[in-house]
Amino acid sequence: MTQIFLETGRDLARAWRDICYAIRRLDLRILTLKAFEVVLSPCLEGPLVSNETYRRQQEAFPLSEEDPQQVLSFQGFMSWVQTYELIMRDAGITGYTRDDGPSYGMASAFFIGDDQ
Repeated sequence: MTQIFLETGRDLARAWRDICYAIRRLDLRILTLKAFEVVLSPCLEGPLVSNETYRRQQEAFPLSEEDPQQVLSFQGFMSWVQTYELIMRDAGITGYTRDDGPSYGMASAFFIGDDQ
């Protein structure tokens, strides 16, 4: 079977901008978060739903699967955004990882450029 490479860097950057824009518009629907999850999951080593940080957040603040149009409180929405940020940092996608200090992760070529 041939390996297929998905270019996820641009999609993830766009999806993160969409999340930030949704916060500014106060579009706090579950659908906004779920759309981001679809983009984030393939960027991780394993499925997002198997991530321990994600699972703890889901237990503490579950997202309804039945009503994606449900609007969350600002605090509830931001707790999910912060969870995604932690997951991306731990995966080395952005910023610092908890264990390794500074890391530019897999997105470095897209955000920084190959020559640096």
